[in-house]
Formats: sequence, C-alpha cells, structure tokens
Amino acid sequence: MPDKENVIAQGERSIALQADNNRKRLFRLLTAGLGASFVITTNTTGFAAKDWQSAKREKIEQTAITAKNQLSNYPLKGLVTAISLVGQSHNPFLNFPNQSFPQSIKDSMFSAVEISREKNLVKGHLDPVFSVAISTDGQTILSGSEDGTVRLWNRNGQPLGKPFKGHQGSVNSVAISTDGQTILSGGSDGTVRLWNRNGQPLGKPFKGHQGSVNSVAISTDGQTIISGGLDGTVRFWNRNGQPLGEPFKGHQGSVTSVAISTDGQTIISGGSDGTVRSWNRNGQPLGEPFKGDKNYVYSVAISTDGQTIISGGSDGTVRLWNRNGQPLGEPFKGHQGFVSSVAISTDGQTIISGSEDGTVRLWNRKGQPLGKPFEGDPSRVYSVAISTDGKIIISGGYDGYDGTVRLWDRRGQPLSEPFKKRQASVSSIAISTDRQTIISGNDDGTVRLWNRNGQPLGESFKGHRGFVSSVAISTDGQTILSGGYDGTVRLWNRNGQPLGEPFKGEQGYVTSVAISTDGQTILIGGYDGTVRLWNRNGQPLGEPFKVEKNYPTSIAISTDGQTILSGGYDGTVRLWNRNGQPLGEPFKGHQGFVSSVAISTDGQTILSGGYDGTVRLWNRNGQPLGKPFKGHQGSVILVGISTDGQTIISGASDGYNSTVRLWNRRGQPLGNL
Repeated sequence: MPDKENVIAQGERSIALQADNNRKRLFRLLTAGLGASFVITTNTTGFAAKDWQSAKREKIEQTAITAKNQLSNYPLKGLVTAISLVGQSHNPFLNFPNQSFPQSIKDSMFSAVEISREKNLVKGHLDPVFSVAISTDGQTILSGSEDGTVRLWNRNGQPLGKPFKGHQGSVNSVAISTDGQTILSGGSDGTVRLWNRNGQPLGKPFKGHQGSVNSVAISTDGQTIISGGLDGTVRFWNRNGQPLGEPFKGHQGSVTSVAISTDGQTIISGGSDGTVRSWNRNGQPLGEPFKGDKNYVYSVAISTDGQTIISGGSDGTVRLWNRNGQPLGEPFKGHQGFVSSVAISTDGQTIISGSEDGTVRLWNRKGQPLGKPFEGDPSRVYSVAISTDGKIIISGGYDGYDGTVRLWDRRGQPLSEPFKKRQASVSSIAISTDRQTIISGNDDGTVRLWNRNGQPLGESFKGHRGFVSSVAISTDGQTILSGGYDGTVRLWNRNGQPLGEPFKGEQGYVTSVAISTDGQTILIGGYDGTVRLWNRNGQPLGEPFKVEKNYPTSIAISTDGQTILSGGYDGTVRLWNRNGQPLGEPFKGHQGFVSSVAISTDGQTILSGGYDGTVRLWNRNGQPLGKPFKGHQGSVILVGISTDGQTIISGASDGYNSTVRLWNRRGQPLGNL
C-alpha cells in the first residue's frame, strides 16, 4: 500500500536487502555477458598468449560455444559446462585457493540458471503483493501487486486466466463481490477499477482521488464501492463510477484502509493520523475518532455483525474496539514490526494479522495467540484474508525477491506451494576445491548441491526462512556452510543433514559467511555491523568485532587463519586478528561500498572491489599498491587473486554491459572474459 511503500522508501526498507538485490541483479547481467562470449581475449602482450594459442585455447573456445548454445534451452547445463571447462583449464586465474577466491565470481556464473527457470514456472507477481482476497465460496484467490496487475488463482495456485492489466502503477488494494463475479481494484494511479472474472473492465476507471488509492471495499449487495486515498478522503461510488455524495473528510493525512459493514450502513476507515473513524453512508462521523496507535493505522476490519472493529498499526499491535470506540481489552502484542493487515473470521471469534516481521498470526478475541506464528515471507506480509468457513488463511507479501501469495490452514501448515513468479533463484554460490561440487544458496531458503553436469545431488537442504545470502564449503568438501536473512548460520553434511543447531547471534541479517582452511573456524558478517567467529559447535570465539555505523558486505580469512578481512558498506577495508583487534586503521579509498574482498595465499596482498568501479590492491598496512585499477564501466561486484598472487580477476556491470577482466599486479589489463 502506498503509505507502507512511503515508509519503506523513507528508510524502513533494509539497506542490506537493497544491496543484495542490487548485487543479484548485477550478477545476472554479468552472467549474461559471460554466456554470450565465454572466451578470454588478450592483447599482444597479454597473459600466457602461447598457452591460449595452443590446443587448450581450441578446447576452451569449442566448449564455450557449446555452453553458449546450451544456455537458450538448458541454461544450467550450459553454465555448468563452462564451469567444468574452468576446472579443466590451466589458466592461472582458475587456481584460486578455496578460501581466498570470492564467492561473487561463482555467484555470477551460476546465477545464469535463472534464464531458464522463468520458462517453467507458474506465472505470478514479480513485485510485492500488496493485497489479497478470497471469494465467498473459497475457490478463487485474488491478488494485487506493485507490478500493476490483478491476478486470479484457484486454490492450487494455478492462474485463472491472464493478469488484469490497466493500472498505471501499483495495485494497492483488491476486493471481490459476494457472488464472485465482480473484481475491484485501487491503484497508485488514483483510479478505482471494476472487472469481470475474465479481466475485462466493467466501465471506465473511477476518477476522483487526488493521488493514490490505498484501499477499496465493496458492499455485500455489490452495488456500493468504497475507496480511501492518499488525499485523506473516503469516497462512495455506485457501480457506474458516479460519486454517491461528497467525499468524507476528517483524517489529518492519508486514508490507509477502509471497510464496510455487512448491512452497508457503516463505513470504517483508518489513517496515517493514527485514528480509526466510523461514518454513516452520508459521510457523517459516528462518534469521535478511535485513538490508540500513535502513528499509522495501516489496516481496519469490521465483524460480520458490525459490533467489533479491528485495527493494526505501526506500533506492532492489533486492537479491538466496540462501535463507540471503546477498546475491547488490551492491545494484542507479539509482532516484531508494524501490522500491515488485519482480518476477522465470519463468526467473529478469530482475528488474523500480518506484519512486516514476515509472520501471520491468529488470535482469539482476548488477544491470546492461537498456535505459533505462520512463517513464510521473511521480508514482509502486506495483506491477509480468511475464508468464509474460517479454514483457509491467505497472505500476500514479499519473500525478498518475488511477490508471493500463500495459503495456510488454521495450524499454519501450507496448503500449497507459494503462488509466485519463479521458482528458487540462486542468491549465492560456492565451488568445492576439487571443482566437482557446486553449492547454491537460493532465495527460497534452500541450499542445494549439484555435480559438474548440473544434476542435483540429493534433495534441497531446508531450514532457512528467507533467502540464503551466502554459502561456503570446507576445503575437504564435507561441510557446507550457509547464512541467511533469517539471521541464522547453518552447518550441513553433504546429505543435507544439519550439523548441530543453527548458530544464532544478534547480527540480524547474515551478509556473508566464510570458513577457515582447517574447517574449524566459522566467520559471519552481520547487518548489525559485526564480524563474528564461532567454532563448529556454534560457540562464539570471543566477542564480536564491531564496526561503528557500518556493516560488512564481504569477509574472508587468510590461509593460516590468523587474519580476518572485511569490506564494508562505508567503503572501507579492515583487517583484524582473531581476537577482534584491528590491525591498523581502516583502508580508505573506495567511493561507495566495498562489494568484494580477497587476500593472497601468502597473506601479504589485500584486494578489494567497489561500487565506485575500481579494483584496489593494498599491503597489510593499508598502503595502496599502485593506483586503482580502472577500466570497468560500472560497479565492481567481484574480485579474486591467483595462488601465485600475480593475476587479478574482477567482474562488473554498468546495468547494460557485463565484463570480467584480468589484470597484472600493476593494473595493466591482461584481457577480458
């Protein structure tokens, strides 16, 4: 809903989520460039020219052609063919030690898988789902999204027809008539629209609001439409789009939510002024405003008998009121974030709430939780609804990558796979030292192992709630490490069995993970600005390393395990000993966040790549080793250094063109990939 979007846009959206989504987009573009021309070109003074002119070059070129041809129909197989080629080649840049080679380069290769996956998926919302509804008979699910479409689904998640297109902007609210034949939507383009079940418009858009329409509702008889908007008004319309009287005015700010009683005589509205208001059909206030939430009221609902009003707001509580605005008991507390949506069952006994904390919760009228929270969308739940018989709960939200619609039973058990645009997309990747096993971390919360031919090795590892932001694999290839947006780090064996309990700190989102060469030390970078060391049992090794006003975007550990390296959102690179003591001052030079760091095998050369488009080499004292490497036309998203320390690799994208470059230590180009 627009007010929620505004709040998010003004700072409540996680910077970590933005940064990772931006990097994922760059990885995909980079991979597209690799897929189009996975052949290294060198100049006359280039690196290992004789080798590349030998039979090895011929083999590389032929395999690159094969990989390119496979990408159109078999992207996974084509890309892994390329990875396999990398493993067989003797190019020095391929001999990076497992612990120094940044996962970003592996990420960029493997994420080309996404090219094919869109072809075989349920077509759904790519952007957040702001509103959901369910028909009276419980057979039709309705969703509206930031992508500007309205979609109908059956209970199995199969689309019913094509998306309804017409809004020039996001769809913020949807509703469906009691007979299931009329669909109602309101959007950021300031219009209210009626549709039949085939997506055909029923008349022209209703125009009147001066700004976004945040919420819509339809009377039980289907003859009256109600809308609330950014202009602070509530409006009444007939089915032809003709206003029924003057706009209702009273809110000191945006109207975020509207509802209408079953008998059609009472209208409820909630606003950004923190009030809930009750009106008759003539727009006359029914008593004083209900005041409880000090900031935003994001959602309101009214019981079937019209006697109970429900509201949810920015203070994270759910509140019940009688028609006179008197609170019915204490606020319901439990959500760890604003309550974006509320609903009430037909019998009035069950309250449903959804929140930015990613949970859906059921309550009785006394505010006691009915079971555990439903956990599905780790980023935000924007909308909830309940079927007439009270057996099906629907939630709409954002899983960090796509807009999702989910169905649940009353116990919080999923009734189907999420309705979404695509299947799991790769968000991070690692390759074993012997180059035989590929590990992917995915945005659906799973970790997966693949062989070099792109065939899955066993079932997905399931445990994370939300996408997996970083993965690593031990040098012996037996231990898999993953970190996610749910704030946990998990160790697995190759069969996907957890090795102990998840590691939980207070770092919030896990931004990066690494594992020492001996496999005994786990490194975690967190959104709270810390780097943490743990042993394999999940016991902290000392206190967290703290960085003020910053968070680590990339971490690495030296081969001897004594030096920790972190790159930060503040544009600095930092070195630490194992006790968390800084080794000198932060390295400063990048103009923007540092996206990738690496350290040479001998531990003497530090490498960093940043959003400013430069690659930089440093000694351990933070002194630059020459000038920044310039040549990329966009953000550098990955860096690596060869085992002998003589060859640097970097990758970048400007949003249109993707490049991977090789350099010598003086910053002279050795060719492009």
